[in-house]
Amino acid sequence: MSALSIAQLSFLCVFGGALVGFWLRGRLPEHHLHEDSKTVVQLGTGLVATLAALVLGMLTASAKAKFDTQSDEVQQTGANIVLLDRALARYGSETAPIRAQVKKALEVMVANWDHAGPATGGAPPVLETIQLEIRDLSAMTDAQKSLQSRALDLTYSLANTRWLALEQSGSNVSYPLLVVLVSWLTAIFLSFGLMARPNATIVAVLLVSALSVSTAIFLIFELDQPFHGLIHISGEPLRVALTQVGL
Repeated sequence: MSALSIAQLSFLCVFGGALVGFWLRGRLPEHHLHEDSKTVVQLGTGLVATLAALVLGMLTASAKAKFDTQSDEVQQTGANIVLLDRALARYGSETAPIRAQVKKALEVMVANWDHAGPATGGAPPVLETIQLEIRDLSAMTDAQKSLQSRALDLTYSLANTRWLALEQSGSNVSYPLLVVLVSWLTAIFLSFGLMARPNATIVAVLLVSALSVSTAIFLIFELDQPFHGLIHISGEPLRVALTQVGL
């Protein structure tokens, strides 16, 4: 289910709770709406609202941390590709075919980034071929041996980043926890509708509030899938790297 669909369903549940509250208010006996009853409802609502705020903040922080981590990995990938090309260039002219492969692979990564994300953009399968070709180089001097070792280390780092991106591509959001959160929010809005006489201002405020919390849920799921959707990691670090490779 997409982030937008989850946010829409959350909005319907939350704002629907307010409408149910309005409906119940017109059908409950008057003594159920006495001042003491309102006080108890307000206290209970405050407790649930505090729990909902904590869970919402926890989910937002977790999703943002995942987004930032994978954004850093993309930047590190771009830097490692440039460093790999520099090491190969300093090794000697015999690495020209390998450098051409690196540049070609990077061009494919940039071209597919917005559509495929880490599936093809994190590091292409040709990386293993590049590793073998670097390993087969006949280093003659200590400097070449050092550069060969450095180039291999960079390819291992690129491969590690690719697999990390693939392993992290799944959702970190707990759906049972999301269901509990939406249930709490629905109960809160039900109490709002139960305690207030409906008018245009109150309905508008509750509508905006329901939109706000559903937007927060939308942002959580958008950040949780950083390579897809409206909010996604930019491929700019790879585009910058492409301008530096092969020089």
